[in-house]
Amino acid sequence: MNYGKARNEFRGAEPVAFLSSRGMARLLSGHPWIFKSDVMRLSKDCPDKSIVGIRGPNGQWLGRGLYSNASDLWIRTLTRGRERIDRTWFMGMLERALVYRVNIFPRGSAFRWVHGEADGLPGLFVDLYKDSLSIQVLSSALESMLDMILELLVEVAGKTEWFENGIKNLVLRNDASARKHESLQKDIKVFETNGFGCKLEERTDIEGAGLPVTYGEWNDLVFTTDLVRGQKTGDFLDQQENHLESRKYAMGPALDVFSYHGGFALNLARAGSSRVTSVEAGDDACAVIGMNAERNSLADRIKVVKANAFDYLRDRDASNDRYQVVVLDPPSLAKKKSSLDSALRGYKELNLRAMKLVERGGVIITCCCSPHVNAFEFDNILSAAAADTGRTIQVLEKRGAGRDHPVRLGVPETEYLKCWFLRVL
Repeated sequence: MNYGKARNEFRGAEPVAFLSSRGMARLLSGHPWIFKSDVMRLSKDCPDKSIVGIRGPNGQWLGRGLYSNASDLWIRTLTRGRERIDRTWFMGMLERALVYRVNIFPRGSAFRWVHGEADGLPGLFVDLYKDSLSIQVLSSALESMLDMILELLVEVAGKTEWFENGIKNLVLRNDASARKHESLQKDIKVFETNGFGCKLEERTDIEGAGLPVTYGEWNDLVFTTDLVRGQKTGDFLDQQENHLESRKYAMGPALDVFSYHGGFALNLARAGSSRVTSVEAGDDACAVIGMNAERNSLADRIKVVKANAFDYLRDRDASNDRYQVVVLDPPSLAKKKSSLDSALRGYKELNLRAMKLVERGGVIITCCCSPHVNAFEFDNILSAAAADTGRTIQVLEKRGAGRDHPVRLGVPETEYLKCWFLRVL
């Protein structure tokens, strides 16, 4: 690996960014992002991708952060204190994040270890799948420290009793579109390690073979995903607790739309739904649903259908099909603010169709993962869909991402997932 080395190890004078009053107010409100427009000036020696001291307009100390001039987001704040940002600091942050997850999910073999800003490590996302890690870096300054970050992840895992054999694979899923905002290249790399050692060897055979892993949720189901080819970092770990919660509402025939690898479908089938139709548009995802159903002895209760979700819902309504449970877990329809209006129409169309398909007394589990659609707007979408269908809807639960994806107060970007459980009267 050759990602360069972090600049500025506190030798000599520390580079400093002086914030405007507006920038200081934003930081004091709890948000770690400092934009170019929030910075009044930089000290003379302030190299790109360096650790900088952060001060207010009158020189008052505000903290330290990672500076990068590749985009308008210049500084990601790491601390409001005066501690040094070095290898020891990063190790402590990684250890603290891991201990929290191990304590709340002692039986799960897959969870998010680091959730970026919410864990005080902005731009870094690490998902654990049994003995493999899937990693995304969205900050150019943090990427300059990547050698150290990868070594620390393996080292910290080796110090934790939860890992019997250490970490075997590290997958850099640096293919997120958000990387372009910091002029970072999109790529996927896989490194192998000898378990508890820190020597990483890059694999060159990932194009054809991928990296399939089998892991267990914190229930009695196991899943298989591909860390190289799968969506996001391989799977949607933020929904695991919602998958389990859906068991409370399992009854009669169910329809799971945008099923991906069958998280909701398998839990509903395990808990008592008589028949679950699992709908996905991709061949690979459909194959994985079938494999997961077989592995969990549920193939006789799950029917996999390859179809466009909008078309399938419309056709089922025309055929007068009805279900006791309908799940909608679409990908983000509003990945940027400019597409918000069309996304709102799409979410309304999906939920309107779902409401028509649910029997009276049945349940809709409807999700929205777009950070540009807040909870208030999502409620309005559902209310408009209910009005158009003439159905009366009860809200049973309003849930978000699992506890391994915590929300940081003052940072609305960390509260992106909405998972509402509704009852049709």
